This record gives sequence, C-alpha cells and structure tokens, in this order.
Amino acid sequence: MIVGRQLELDRITASIDRMRVTSGAIVIDGPPGIGKTVVLDAAVAHARALGVWVISSRPTRAETRLAFAALSDLLVGADLTTLPPAQRRLLEIVLGREANDGPPPQINELGAAVLGLIEAWTVDGSCLMVAIDDLQWMDATTRDVVSYVMRRLPVARVLVLCSVRAGEPAADPEGLDVPEAERITLQPLTPPAVEALLRQSVASRLPVHILDRVVAVSGGNPFFAIEFGRAMTDAVTHPGRPLPMPASLTALVAGRFRSLPGDTLEVLAAIALLARPSLAELADLELIDAIGPAEAAGIIEIRGRQIAFVHPLLAAAAHDAVPGTQRLALHRRLAEVTHGTERCIHLALGSARPDAGIAAELTLAVGVEVSRGATAEAADLVMLAIDATPADDPLRWDRMLLSGEVLFRAGRTEEAMAQLALARDSASPLVRPRALLALATIEYSHSDDSEAAATLAREVLESTDDPDLLAEAHTVLSRVLYTDFVGAAEHADAALAIIRAREAPAPLALAQALNASAAARFLAGQGLDRAAFDQAIELERGSSVPLADSAFGSLAALLKYADELDESRTMLESITERADVGSLPYALGHLPQLHLWTGRWDEAQRCAQHHLDFAERTQQESQTYAARFNLAVVAAHRGDVSQAEPLGRALYDEGHARGIPWTERNGAALLGFVAMTVGDAGAAADFFARYDSLGELMRLHEPGYARFHGDYVEALVAIGEIDRAVEVLDRHQERAERTRRVSAIATVQRGRALVAAHEGHRDDAFAAAHAAVATLNGTPLIYDSTRALLTLGIVARRFKERGVARDALTAALLAFERMGAASLAERARRELDRVGGRSSAPAAGLAELTATESSVAELAASGQTTRQIADTLFISAKTVEANLTRVYRKLGVANRAQLANRIAGQPQP
Repeated sequence: MIVGRQLELDRITASIDRMRVTSGAIVIDGPPGIGKTVVLDAAVAHARALGVWVISSRPTRAETRLAFAALSDLLVGADLTTLPPAQRRLLEIVLGREANDGPPPQINELGAAVLGLIEAWTVDGSCLMVAIDDLQWMDATTRDVVSYVMRRLPVARVLVLCSVRAGEPAADPEGLDVPEAERITLQPLTPPAVEALLRQSVASRLPVHILDRVVAVSGGNPFFAIEFGRAMTDAVTHPGRPLPMPASLTALVAGRFRSLPGDTLEVLAAIALLARPSLAELADLELIDAIGPAEAAGIIEIRGRQIAFVHPLLAAAAHDAVPGTQRLALHRRLAEVTHGTERCIHLALGSARPDAGIAAELTLAVGVEVSRGATAEAADLVMLAIDATPADDPLRWDRMLLSGEVLFRAGRTEEAMAQLALARDSASPLVRPRALLALATIEYSHSDDSEAAATLAREVLESTDDPDLLAEAHTVLSRVLYTDFVGAAEHADAALAIIRAREAPAPLALAQALNASAAARFLAGQGLDRAAFDQAIELERGSSVPLADSAFGSLAALLKYADELDESRTMLESITERADVGSLPYALGHLPQLHLWTGRWDEAQRCAQHHLDFAERTQQESQTYAARFNLAVVAAHRGDVSQAEPLGRALYDEGHARGIPWTERNGAALLGFVAMTVGDAGAAADFFARYDSLGELMRLHEPGYARFHGDYVEALVAIGEIDRAVEVLDRHQERAERTRRVSAIATVQRGRALVAAHEGHRDDAFAAAHAAVATLNGTPLIYDSTRALLTLGIVARRFKERGVARDALTAALLAFERMGAASLAERARRELDRVGGRSSAPAAGLAELTATESSVAELAASGQTTRQIADTLFISAKTVEANLTRVYRKLGVANRAQLANRIAGQPQP
C-alpha cells in the first residue's frame, strides 16, 4: 500500500480517468529516494487495472550513451506489422533487428513511425500511457524521438508520465518539448507517514526509541528511512551519537565530505554530537575558524547563532567521517563546554572504561528526566548508566531494576524484560523478588496470558517472609489475575492487611493495594468503591507512578463500565495528553468502546487504530490484541463481517488453545455478534453461551462487562430457548440491580420485552420495552438507547400498534444511520416496511433530502408540531427547526401547507 502519497496519486489518476477526453503529460520530480518510482508504479498499476495499454522504460545511468536504448524498452513486444513497410523497416533498424544498407534514419521519420504505432494502438478507442522512470538517464536519440512525438500527440487517449531526479542536468522536462506538462514535486513525507512506511517494512524489528530516531534522521525521505531501518535492526545505539550511517547510503553523501579539510571534518563531528550546537560552543572549543568550508559546501547552515545540518542524514555522515579514537577525545572536550545531562552523556561516551562516579551522575540524571516526563531520554540514560557501572559494583543490580521500569515506560518493552531477566539472576534477597514482581507487571501488558504473570508473583509469595515484599506480591497478583476476580480481590485484601498492620504504612504501597482491591471488587460485581479510589489517588499524588498503573488510571477505565461515560472520557483523554509512551496504549484502549456506546463510531474507529499503532510501537502484545478486538467490534457493529469474523475466530481459537479465558471470551463475543448480523441465531446462541460461561468461570460478575448479554437473550428467543433466556435475564438482573448499572438494567428490560412478546404477553412486552427506553432516556448511552427503540418498534409491530412501531422504528433507523450501523439500520428498515402505511422509502418529492430531513418533513406535513416531531424522533426542537429550514429551501416551499402539497404531489396554492 502506498504511504503518504495519496494526494499526488489522486492527481495522476484523475488525469488517467480523463484520457478518453484529452491527452496530457505529467512530470514527477524530487530528490533521490523521495518515492518517484513508487508513485509512478502505482499510477501504472491503476492504468492497467482500467484496461489502459502501457508502454514503459526505466533507463539507467549506464544506458545514457546507448543509442535508442530507451526506445527499445518502449517498443518491446510492439506489433510493427500495422505500419507501412518503410516505417516498419526504419524501426527494425534502430531496434537492431535489421542491418542498414542505406542512409541513417532521421528523427522525424522515426517519430512519424512511432506516431503511427500510437494511432494503431488507440484507433479503436483504447487509451495509451507512456511511462518513463528516471527521465534524466534517457539516451539522447530516444529523447529526440520522444520530443518529436510529444509535440504531435493526438488530442485524446494518450498520457505521458515521467519521473525525473531534481538537480540533474537532464531533469528539465522542457528538453522533451512537453507542452503544458503538469509538474508534481514530491515533498518529504510527514513523520507519521514515515513511521507507517517503516511499519510496512522493518519497524516490527525496531525498538521504539530507534524507530523515532530513524524517522528523524530520514528527513522525510522514504528511501533513507528504509535503509536506516534495515541497518538498525541489530545495531547498538547510544544517546548523544547520531545513528550509524548505513553502507548503502555512504556513497550517496561521500562526495559532500571528500574535499573538506580535516579540521572541518572535526568541527562537523562536534556539531553532530552536540544537542543544540551553537557558535559559542564552537568558539569555546576553538573550532569556529574551521566551519567556513562546510557552510560553503552547503552541508550546514547558520541561523542566528545556532548551527544545523541542512539534512539530518549529513549529521550521521559527519559523525562517521572521523575515526573512533578522535570521537572519544571529542566527547571529552564537549564535556567541558556542556552542562547537566548532556555533560553526563559526553563524560560517559568519552571514557575508555566504566566509571562509578559517571554512572552515579547518569543515574541521578535518569531521575531528573523521569520527573519532567522525558521517559525516552531517561531510558537512554539508564542504559548508559548500566554500561558505565563497573561489573563488581553492587549498584549495577539496582540500575537494572530501574531500567526495567524506565524502559517499559518509554515503550521499550522487550528491552525492559531482558534487563529484568538479568536482575532476576541476582543472589540479592531484595533484587531477585523485586525483579520478579516487575517482570510480572510488565508480562501482564506484554502478553495476554495473565497466568504467566501470576506465576512470577506467586514465586515471590512462596520464597520470602519479608512483609513489604509479601504485600507487594499480593498487590501485583491481584492486578494481573484475570482468571479469577474474586480470588484477585482476596489477594488485594491480604496486601491491605499486611500494610495496615505496619505502624507507619508506606503511602505508595497502601495506594497500590487500595487500587488493586477496589478494581478487583468492581470486576467481581461488588460495585464501585469511589472512596477507596479517592484515597488511593490522594496517596499517589506527587509520585511517579505510571498512569496506566495508577489509581487514577484504573478509575478512569472502570467508570466506563459503570456507565459514567462523560467522566470516564474526560479522565482517559487527560491521560492520553500527559501519559508516558508505555501508558498510552492503556488509555487509548478504553476509548473506542466508550465512543461506540455514545454513538461516535468514526471516533471509535480512529481511536482503535491509534491504539493499535501505539500497542505495536510499544511491543505490548496484550494491548495489540485489545486494539484489534476494538477495531473488529466497530467493524462488526458497522456490519463489516469480512473484517470482524476472521479476528473473532483467531481470538477464539488461540484463547481456547492456550487456555486464556479472557481472549477466548472476546473471540466468542465477536463471533456471536457476527452470527446475529448474518441471521444465524443458532450459531450466535452457541458462541454467546461460551462467552457467558467463561465470564462465570472467571467470576466476572460486573454487568458492565456483559455488554453482549442483550444479544445473547435475543438469539435465545429467536431459536425458542425461552427458559435459557429467562435464566440469563434473572442472573443479569440481580447483578444489574445490585450495582445499579443503568445499561444492564435496560438490557434486562429489553430482553424481558422480547421474551414476553414471544409468548404473546402484550402488556408485559410493552411495559418492558417502554421501560428500557425510559431507563436510557437522557443518558449518553446512544447506542443502547437506539437498541431499546428498535426493540420497542419490534414489539409494537408484532402487536399491530402501527403508530408506535412507526415512530420508534423511524427514530431507530435515523440514529443507526447517523452512527453508521449498516446492518442494524437495515433491520430497522425491514421492520418499518413491515409495519404498513408510511414506508421507510422517501416519499414523493423527498428523494433529494437526507433521512433525517425526510422524516421531519413527513411528520411536519402530517400536522405534528415541532415539539411532537422532536419527541417522536428523539431530537431537539432546535434540530427540527434547522431541518425544516433546509427542507423548505431544497423543495422550494415556504410553509407546512405547501410542504404537505408537495409531498402529496399536488400543485402549490
């Protein structure tokens, strides 16, 4: 898939689509590696897919002096028998197929022959594209022939598409005599586009911190990015040093440095190693006099008193242009003119052996960077601190523990686990268990297998009697145990008991245990303990707890399931604005379903994709699964079965095979919903039964996590399993009422309505259906509200209450269409068509109106007041008036009487 060039490609494809009307020429230009060939190839593929005949040439530098080399490419496979014998013979001669015993062919004769071929190719209405990549290397003879042809192109059905390298002597398209050629200059890709490109090629093997640096050094050039990415897959990098120059790019820039004197190369290396190079620093280093040749060569530019390379690639080349021993000495000199963290880095990189003092300074710098939210920089520093620590220094183990936390927060998950695995081998009675607990916490995000994380925490419980470690182990176990939420709550209680038995409980330990306890009890169906969360949040205030692990983060997510959607969204969005990279996937992962339930489906899909990008970036496998699940849930609700079903099947099968109930349950939910979407209620009931039983197995009794139970009941009713439906409803109702969960109460009411309607109990069915609508009225649960309206419409239609059915189904249809719920909208439309009377199709004269405008118009024409229309369609009076204004304008009427006549097909009074 082409990345970051859609606008340029759209311009070219528009010209391709116009070929039958007008001929044209397009020149794509830009520097080496910017993506000219990619765009040209994509355009050629588009043309061929439309049935356009394509002739092409891709000349090389070596062919520049080979006469007619490019013309041979263009005419390869061409049927020359359509030409008159004289013209055919001329082309056979220049293509080397016949010997010439007469005068040499003239350019005008060859051009006329090629025009004859073009006419033959397009005589039946067909279109022709002439594609020439790297025009600057085209041989002069072919260039003359092509120029002759282009001055005489037919008025339609021919498009010439060329790419040229900017800055080459032959790159001027005027040399081809291309009249009014459209020029498309490719600009550098944006950083997100470069990252997307890398993800398609090598980014899966790149740690996040190297990925970011590759994006920066590429300067938006896709070729540079890919070459650096490939070179960095196994490279070791250090803060304060540019990325090592890939061998594939060295030749590209070597000429820029070849003529520079040695002292200029040294000053360029110094500039590459400085964070914010300035003239003052170079003066302090006594290097400023050597800068002139580099500026004259266009390698650097001076902006005020600051210095910058004209392209980041040149910084990497400048760093590699001096020997390693010279760079060591240069780092020591730079340490004398820099300050703070940058000075520490130069001290470390300029030292020939590990140094405990330097390592200590770097460790302090790590704390400074973490405190100001610079986790990426802190991660680099902590690794440099470990490297600077002597092998026999006991602080080396502590720094490995620190690196696990910092690396994870910076999104470098696999490196964090590798460092903690090393610390796990320590003989220290404190280092080993803390490494195990840190590994358990990270494993919980890295993998979807919570049992693997729980096993690490249990190992600490079984191997220590230290109260602090025991409390921490119980807390961690409570947070990672996603196979038994009642058991998780019990571990949290054990942690709280140990901590509260201390004379002066550690505030952070108490906060984490309170957080774990309140979260586990919520999931076990014991309600939301706001007091516990508030206390934990207050205890954490001022600490450096990652937001994903904080009480604030836990509460933000759980509020979503407690139907406090507005507060949840506010808190989650605040986390996304200030979280470190490692915590971002957690916050992003809870937003898609929140947007789905509130009817903002485009936003739900955007957030789910954003979540997936960051989950992959930070190597958090469990979050990657969650992101794909969220994308599939949105797709399933939109009716896109082809996207939702494969992921549902993968989650279901993998979760079952590996014994991971949470993953299997998510897969079962997706497959059940997909089955209902395609009308297979029997299969849906089976999948939802597994979904339900896994929740019971995990003792996941919070009804906010049972969002598919309404569909489960609907499937059971559809296949006549009424007793099972009632059992599910009874169990769900008890938990809904105990937790006072509005969404769950409405789900039960909706299910009761369907059961009663199936059994023919009219009054009970209407009472339950109306209750579901009323329960959700005024809440932000737009999706649930619309499902309740659909249920009311179905019940009313079944009992022939056409007016109620029509109003409820119309409102549901409009809401589903606004959300983009294609399959549910179609279901509402079918139900509406079965009501009889007014059809869901646009009335006469209303075809140009939107669905909302059409419904407002029909109700207004029937005599309903603005307030009545608003109540019927569940929209505001202001929205009704706005829609009526647009209706009047579109239909050319001035009032409701004229509107009624227009709809009825009568002449206006």
